[in-house]
Order: sequence, then structure tokens, then C-alpha cells
Amino acid sequence: MTTDIVTTNQSSAEITADSFKLLEKQAKILAKSSFVPAQYRGAAKEGDIIAAAMYGRSVGLDVMQSLCKIHVVNGKPALDAATMNALVRQQGHSLQVVVLDDDKCTVTGTRADTKDTATFTFTYAMAQAAGLDGKDVWKNYRQAMLFARASSQLNRIL
Repeated sequence: MTTDIVTTNQSSAEITADSFKLLEKQAKILAKSSFVPAQYRGAAKEGDIIAAAMYGRSVGLDVMQSLCKIHVVNGKPALDAATMNALVRQQGHSLQVVVLDDDKCTVTGTRADTKDTATFTFTYAMAQAAGLDGKDVWKNYRQAMLFARASSQLNRIL
């Protein structure tokens, strides 16, 4: 599995008055662009752009990465699995695929600091029980979705 590489030149997640003004200007421009995901287009979405950028900055993403890699699920921001995996690996933690087939994905991880390990398995039966299997992405990319679910959960518990 490959993951996106996430890097940032931002020295901290602190938002100053000047950086907030710059972010407001960026949001106005980006909301007019077809280059950003549809959920961020239009003047009414400038606040969403600012919120996504601020959340992203807190985890080390720049504005454009934030708009492409953070999704809102039931009103809560969530990183996509590839970005979460990249951020975890950048911190020196490891993640290995133990099993990956059309029925399940098992991943194990080790923390760099404490050497604690954890393993998590996500199965297609779990996806079916959650009603995910009817979505096109699950039909077309089953193994990738199993990996995304297993690795995201592992990252949350490790």
C-alpha cells in the first residue's frame, strides 16, 4: 500500500490576526475556484474553508491539503485514511498489513515512543452490517476500503 506524503512548512498551528486575515482572503478566492472539492465552492462555503484550514493546520496540513484530505462526517471533521497513515508514519510509528484480501484486512502497528503494539481487523461482513457495501467505492475498490477502515481504526486506538 502507498500513502500520501504530508509535509508542511508551518512552524506551529497558532493562528494570528494576520494569518487569519490571509486565510479569509484565501477562502474568498478558493470558494470561487473549480479546483477545490465541490463541498467548498460558493460564497456560503468560505467559513467551511476557514474551518477546514484551521483544523488541518492543527495536524500539520496546509490549506489545499486540508480541503482535499479532511471530510465532514455527521458534522465532525475526519482525516482520510491515507493522510492519517502518512501523519502517523511521519511521527515514526509503524503500520504493517498482516492480511489483505476481499474478505478482510488486518493491520498491526507499533508506537515509536512506547513500543506499544495493537492490531485491528476490518471485515467485509462488518462493512455489510454498517450498510457500506452498497456504495460504488466498496463495489469497485473493496480491498482499498477494507485497508482504509482497518488502518484508520488502528490509528485511533494506538
